[in-house]
This record gives sequence, structure tokens and C-alpha cells, in this order.
Amino acid sequence: MKKSKKLLSLLLIASCLSACTKTVQPESEIIPDDPEPVVTEEVSEAGVTDLRIMAPDVAFRDRLEAHWDKVDKDATESKDNQGHDTILTDGSHIVWKIPSSGPYADKYDQDLTAALTTDRPEDAAERIDMYIVDSDHVRSYLSDDYSMDLRDGLGIGDDEMLDRFYGYTQLGTDSGEVLRALSWDADPGVFLYKRSVAKDVLGDDYQSKIIDSMLDLDTMKELAQKSAEAGYRFISAWDDTYPMYEASMDYSWQDGSEVRVDPMMMQWVMDNKEYCDNGWNHMTTRGSQKWAADLMDEDSVFGVFTYTSEIHNLMPSILGADSEEQKSKSSELSFMGDFAVCSPPYKYEGTVQMLLTCPDTDNTELAASLYSDFVCDPDVLRSITEDPKFGEFTNTMSGMYAMADVEDDFEFFGGDNPYATYEAIMENTFAGARSPIDRICRKAFLESMEGYIKGKASLDSARSLFESKIKDELPDVTGITWP
Repeated sequence: MKKSKKLLSLLLIASCLSACTKTVQPESEIIPDDPEPVVTEEVSEAGVTDLRIMAPDVAFRDRLEAHWDKVDKDATESKDNQGHDTILTDGSHIVWKIPSSGPYADKYDQDLTAALTTDRPEDAAERIDMYIVDSDHVRSYLSDDYSMDLRDGLGIGDDEMLDRFYGYTQLGTDSGEVLRALSWDADPGVFLYKRSVAKDVLGDDYQSKIIDSMLDLDTMKELAQKSAEAGYRFISAWDDTYPMYEASMDYSWQDGSEVRVDPMMMQWVMDNKEYCDNGWNHMTTRGSQKWAADLMDEDSVFGVFTYTSEIHNLMPSILGADSEEQKSKSSELSFMGDFAVCSPPYKYEGTVQMLLTCPDTDNTELAASLYSDFVCDPDVLRSITEDPKFGEFTNTMSGMYAMADVEDDFEFFGGDNPYATYEAIMENTFAGARSPIDRICRKAFLESMEGYIKGKASLDSARSLFESKIKDELPDVTGITWP
């Protein structure tokens, strides 16, 4: 690859990653403090009830304004104003409480919990009515104290659930089988690979050939060895495969008052150390710019384990370049058309946004319409997927199945339509929610095992570090069980 193309690739990657409004943020990376939320001060005309929504970013708002037919697009203020209201055709306003910038962070959870409890205004007109949380955090809010029963409270029926991926419906359902949260997006995990490298390593770049070469963990190691022999690293990051292993755990991290380490997690530790020791990865961190740069370098890696949302960040021209000049430059890049996707050995999924309704909202009619006519409408969701400005895989089985039949020039994938692969993976994936303890254990495990995996610490010291982190973070835990 010529130096100019490599430089252009890196600049494009940085631009794509920073510009995307919905980003899966690796928990191992440092997250900057969020600025104070910007709240619209304007009020709608007398007699019209506002709907107040708290969200971690503008992703939901922007898609709603672009694709919900109840939005008065002429009346809604310019998006140059971060704190603008969304004005609906009946004159009512959706008033947003959104951090002005920055990725999802624990501070948002703290502010949201306060808005639902200690800082809850007595005046119903000043309280938030609905809110969005990432699926990794949703379990904390699935109770009468924080969220409404969507069936009994808003009339959301089973018919509206039939077209949705079952795993995400379960994500928003509490232990008593009460539905409390729904997502507009879905995020299947895939293996994204480079055709040119596949041909060098296997003599063929066809999807079935790749799948057959990594049916399980042992055959995947054989493929990693073949990649090394051909002069490539199999994957980029030391933690690239972590989501796939974690999704295969037999049980959650929490077991009553104890934390238990699933055997699959120790399998991941040992396998990943083997990958690092043998030079089968580049020891970058998944989701980082170095990780993305490895993927774009034609001489670097076979592929990466990723999500459809992350792929969206890396697709320059088909996501709507702003100018003909930019489109022309994008189409000249050597990696355009070199990519393909296939199912991973184990199914997994990424983080999605879940919409919940406060139990004391005074605007149930508009809240119900937002679910029925937007979040659960397959035509609306498919239109978001088809929109080059957004393009996410959305939570509609019929819509994504229809996308699989679209005859289009998917330039990033060499003209092939990836949606059949996406839809098949998501239809057979159970999206598992993480409790607060699960998230703490996940982060502590990654941080503790990194030194051992990279050959900088012993396994005993890594285990001791994990136990120490758990005791500091979870003082009520009485014991840690290792396999």
C-alpha cells in the first residue's frame, strides 16, 4: 500500500470514529468526564404537554427527527443547537436532556438515577417522562421504582413484539416477565475479514470457506497459525475475542453473595496468551484507532471480531461522504471492496439503546405512540437502516430480512449484501443483560488478566489482582470461586 493511501486511511478512520453518534465504547479505554447536560429552556404553547426524554447522546433524537412522521421538520429547530426541542405535528414538544458531548459514562447513570429519585421534581411538567440506557446498564432500571410496565401501562401488545429479535425483548423484561424496555437498534457480532488475505492464507475468500476454518476454538487456532505462516496476524487486539467468549459463559458472574469465574473465561485467558505468545495478534486494544488502522492496512491482519455498529464506523463512502471529492478519494482506497463478513464460532452481540418510561409520567399517550409508531414500527426502523447517514442494523426481523434481498452495490463489501449474515446471526443470538456486578467483574477481569496475557505478570498475581479489585469494588462479596 502506498504511504499516501495509508495516511488517508488513518485520517478517514479517525474522522469516522469521532463523528459517529452511536459508538460502542470499550470499557478498557479511558472515558473523559461528560460536560454538564444541556437542557432546553423553551416551553411549548399552553395546553400542550411536553414529553421530556433523558438520553446519553443524540443518536435516538437524530433518528427520530429524521424518520418519525409525527415530527414537524419545518418547525423543529436547527440541529446546530445541541439543546433544541423536537416539535411534533400536534404542537407538542419533546424536550431533551442530553450531555453536550462525550461517550456513555457512569456519570450518566448517576445523573439519571438522581433524576428518577432524589432530584425528582414534584411538578409533573418538570420531570423526565422517558429515558434511554445502554443494554449493559438496563437491568438496574427494570423495576416498579424506575420504569413502567409497557403492556399494562402503555398498551404495548404482543403483536408489536412479534417482529422483534427475541433476545432484545428479553433484555427489557424483568425477572417477573414484565416488559419495561425496548430497543430501536440491534447489534449482531460478526467476523469481518479481508478477502485478499483470505485468498493468500486459504486460497479462497468465500464465506463458507472461512466459517469452515473456524468452526470452533481449535480450528480457529489452526487458522491463526496458517495466517502467521502466510505473513499475517490473524487478529489485531489482545482482547479481540473477549465478547465472543463472554457470551458463551454458562452462568453470570454473580452467584448470590459470591463471584464465580466461568471456565470459559479462563479458557479465554489461556487461548489469548497463546495468541500473544505466538504473535497471532498485534496486541492492540479492540475498538481503538490502532485496531482500526490494522484492519485498514492490507498487509496486517486477516480480520477482527466486531459488531455491525463498529463496521458502520469504518464504511466511508457508503455512509454518505459530504462531497464528490471525498467520495472520489474514498473509492480510490485499496481496502474498499476487500471486506466480507461471516458468522463467528460463537454468537455474541453488542450494546444497544433501550427506551424506558418513568412510572409516574403524565404523558402516557405520547409515550405509547413513541413505542408503537417509532420503536416498534418495522417500516420506520428499516428506513433508518437504509438511510446512508445512519445505516445501523435495527430491531425488526422483517425489515432486516428484507434488507438481505436488496440488490444494491455494497461497495465496502465488494458488492455483496451482508444483511443475510447479520440477520441470521441476530435471529439466533440471545442478548444477555449484565447486572452492575457483571459489569464490574468484566472490567476487573480484563484489567487483571492483561498483564498475564501479554507476558508481563504471573497467573497467580493476575488472580490476586482480580480478587483485590473485586473486594475493593464489591465489599459485600463474601467469596470468589475459580474453576
